[in-house]
Amino acid sequence: SGIVTTGYHTLQHRKLNHHGLPAYVDFVLVSEAVGFHKPHPGIFEVAISKAGAPAEDVLMVGDNLWADIRGANAVGVPSVLLDPDGTRILDLEKDETLTPPTHIVKHLSDVLPLAGIPQAETAADQTP
Repeated sequence: SGIVTTGYHTLQHRKLNHHGLPAYVDFVLVSEAVGFHKPHPGIFEVAISKAGAPAEDVLMVGDNLWADIRGANAVGVPSVLLDPDGTRILDLEKDETLTPPTHIVKHLSDVLPLAGIPQAETAADQTP
């Protein structure tokens, strides 16, 4: 798994390290270091290569229809729009140049089953 982010290397790594995210992924691609910004296909192609999987077995999770979703769709990567309040998807109606995501989720935990990772049972799901 990996993180693809647009921005400056130092700033993005500072943010990611602050949240402890690098410990949970195999790679981090920052646009400044890669030389391409989302939605350029180049950054997604590097991510696919680093993931070591075919494009159709990779998921791009993002909250931006233009940079994240359009970019992923352009290289054949299934896309997941993180849209907690349901407003981002409304942009599709306003802009015909946007492409719809493969999936829409309200919470990051909703991505787990899409990635083939079973969600852990919560205490509320368990019966005595």
